[in-house]
Amino acid sequence: MARPACRSGPTRSAQAESRAGLARLGIRDCEFWDFPDGHLPFGGAIADRYRSLVQAYHPSHLLLPHPAEAHPDHRSLTRGVLRAVETMWYGSLWFYETTQPCQPVNRYEDAAKTLDHKLEALASHRSQLASFDYAMHCDLLAQMRGLMAARKRPKRS
Repeated sequence: MARPACRSGPTRSAQAESRAGLARLGIRDCEFWDFPDGHLPFGGAIADRYRSLVQAYHPSHLLLPHPAEAHPDHRSLTRGVLRAVETMWYGSLWFYETTQPCQPVNRYEDAAKTLDHKLEALASHRSQLASFDYAMHCDLLAQMRGLMAARKRPKRS
């Protein structure tokens, strides 16, 4: 993960929160690339790391933050990955939103069965939830996207 948690780089507690959230989603294998918040490089050596991962795993899908996300690291990650692998990888791109609705939407998934599970994973990020209510935003984005896709609104249990 190229996930920073503070201006100087990810703290051990932020990494522990990330691992706990990922574990709730059944993901055990992750790595942290220690870049300060807001300073994820767009190109250079990091592009080689992106290519190496794609070559090692041969993914059929890439799940990336939406290119219009507000956070500069999210935009750098998505644009950097797409640029790095554009001539070597073919598959399905799935973009996700974090704190705001982004257009265009390139995939709708029915969140009714997984929303509570996702909110439980988000609850692991206590240090970030102290300054921003990601759970509320996630819930509201799911409701809005459900309406836009003309699907039944996901209900929290």
